[in-house]
Amino acid sequence: MIDYLKIRDALQLALAAQLGTYTFSNGLSTPAVQIDDDSAPYSESPDVEGLELVVVPNAAVAIAPTIGGMAQTLGGLLILRQHNSAFTTEAAMNIALDVFSSDFPELALSRAERLRSKNKLDTNETFSVRFSQQFLIN
Repeated sequence: MIDYLKIRDALQLALAAQLGTYTFSNGLSTPAVQIDDDSAPYSESPDVEGLELVVVPNAAVAIAPTIGGMAQTLGGLLILRQHNSAFTTEAAMNIALDVFSSDFPELALSRAERLRSKNKLDTNETFSVRFSQQFLIN
């Protein structure tokens, strides 16, 4: 099984100096990091500043027959979103890819995208990469 908390924690540690903040209406703030599993991690939507790190577990599980069993593929999505127009996701993207290759060599990376805003009013830039791992089940 893929340990999404371990992935989040490793990325949060590696990106600590670059991470932005979530700020809530009561003035409290926390690093802009979350696992987006369709639950409501916070009772309100926080204001986001700087770089946001989101790990999205894949709810769909692909299963394919193999000789003598089945192959199950689990995966997820890493999203790095920069909310500050003075910065990009490039440095964070390189750090995140290094974390995957060094700490999670069992995960295959695919479909990486870096999307820059074409709308001058939108300051967001987003980098995303899909990751997956195949398991054999009998």
